[in-house]
Amino acid sequence: MIFFGGERERESRQEVVLRKVSYSAKTQSCRKCFTCLKCEVKLREEVTIIERQRGKGIFTDKIFFRLNYIPEKVYECEEMDKVAKFFADFLDYNVSDDIFLVGPSGTGKTLSALYLVKELFDLSTQKIGKSYVNCRTNSTEYSAIQQIAFDLGVKLPARGLGTSEGYKRTFESIKDYDRILIILDEVEKLKDLTNIVYAFTRGNEVFGVDVPISLIFITNNIHIFQRLDVPTKSSLHLHSVVFDRYNADELYKILVDRARFGLKSGCYDETSLRYIAAKTAKITGDARLAILSLEMAGKYCEVNKVATISPEVIDKTFGEAMDALELNTLYKINFQPLLILYSLATLAKNTEEAIYIKKLYERYKNLCMSAGEDILSYSQFHHHLSYLQSQDTILLTREKHFKGGYRVLAQLNILPEGVRKIFNERLNEGALPAYSLSMQKKLT
Repeated sequence: MIFFGGERERESRQEVVLRKVSYSAKTQSCRKCFTCLKCEVKLREEVTIIERQRGKGIFTDKIFFRLNYIPEKVYECEEMDKVAKFFADFLDYNVSDDIFLVGPSGTGKTLSALYLVKELFDLSTQKIGKSYVNCRTNSTEYSAIQQIAFDLGVKLPARGLGTSEGYKRTFESIKDYDRILIILDEVEKLKDLTNIVYAFTRGNEVFGVDVPISLIFITNNIHIFQRLDVPTKSSLHLHSVVFDRYNADELYKILVDRARFGLKSGCYDETSLRYIAAKTAKITGDARLAILSLEMAGKYCEVNKVATISPEVIDKTFGEAMDALELNTLYKINFQPLLILYSLATLAKNTEEAIYIKKLYERYKNLCMSAGEDILSYSQFHHHLSYLQSQDTILLTREKHFKGGYRVLAQLNILPEGVRKIFNERLNEGALPAYSLSMQKKLT
């Protein structure tokens, strides 16, 4: 409530600032209602300060630096051409083929799939049902079915409905379409992969639905299909595309588009973009790191009032971009791989020290026993090591043993203290529910 000359009015803070007020002797005294001259001037200054900051940065639109952003025009790598051939066959032939997109993070797997799906819908005259399932957030069989059903126009309740009934209702909705396309991203996180693959590859037999269904599997784990039983494997008509890391020229082309639309002209040049591309290609070839590095350099220029992004600025901020990307990766890793990574971080003093994996496995088993957690078999442990290497969190090497043969060693690509810090943060946040508070104390 604000009072002016005995009249009672309702006004927002902004309206008070913008409205011209006739000040009398009566209104000169501030009643903590922002109506006196002193408060009016102060509020006007506050608005001016905000307005003064608008449009003075070097960014035109920060959305182009979001890691999940799908550009209007993407860099067409060799792998994308192979994926495009799969979509062309999807349009031309009435068959239920599936495709497996595998490779390290930041190589364009998800981007390729989602971009080409958009093209597919622009070209097709058929009624195509599409579902995108992020298996990290929909890791159980029912939650994945719930997402697929929702994308196809059916809402399943969060609880109280059995999985079999969920499948039944989903397949009833499938009958309304000519074709179905289901994308399972980060499919290695899906706990009941066999059941879902079997259901959607044998829909005709199980649910009597004669609609072609194609599955797109996106993962970093090349061993993912070892989890499937023989009948389920045999039901797949699988094409595989392996995505390799980007080289410096490819990363440069990606950065050119992001900079053209996301930065003001004149604040960057070809030299700075090529410098980021070369640094990124030398370390990981991960497009996400290149994009983050350009964004961090831009932020540094804004904060420090530097006019242009230069190699000197990039050198100052590149480490920050790497830390941001590593943090993002570690927050996505599931419990068992993260525990293995933590085990390595408790043994290695730095990123240069290599640990024999048998010693690492013993350390991992001791932590599991301390926490009362199930212990992976040595073979399963090896698969998780391969996954961690695909995430660029570790490096696996071999050396000759003096008794003959070879021994495998593991090195961290992330500082040990960083791994331990994030592991403890996730414990404290309850992100690793398998551990009780007492077990957290034992591990930390």
